[in-house]
Amino acid sequence: MERSSRVMATLLLLPLWATTACEATTAATPGAAQQDEARKLPARRGTWACAFPEEAEKNGIDEGTAVVRVYVELDGFPRQAMVLQDSGYGFGSAAAECAMTKRYVPSKDRYGSPIHGWTPPITVRYFKKPQPSTAR
Repeated sequence: MERSSRVMATLLLLPLWATTACEATTAATPGAAQQDEARKLPARRGTWACAFPEEAEKNGIDEGTAVVRVYVELDGFPRQAMVLQDSGYGFGSAAAECAMTKRYVPSKDRYGSPIHGWTPPITVRYFKKPQPSTAR
């Protein structure tokens, strides 16, 4: 019986160790209609259209990384975002702001009912897209 308890505890903590790699590219800040549309569907692994931080742009920084966690309500909407790691130049606050515009799949209890709680850490990587050359 003792062994079963340890195995169960390990299985319950396993989802907390996962990280989601998301990529944010330079894009105009989405309007209210686009944000509402994005919040209809739960956030998934992949690319988020996040605005590149102005501070990084001013300082000539081409890429950066931030790690955030999001507190998700029962309906999948975020309540709060916490920056865990930040490479500076505004990447952490930009990632937190972007994470608050998404909708998430809430965690579930052992009976399958949604519960509120924190997401696993989400890594947001920013890359500045190269501008196409117009000179011939």
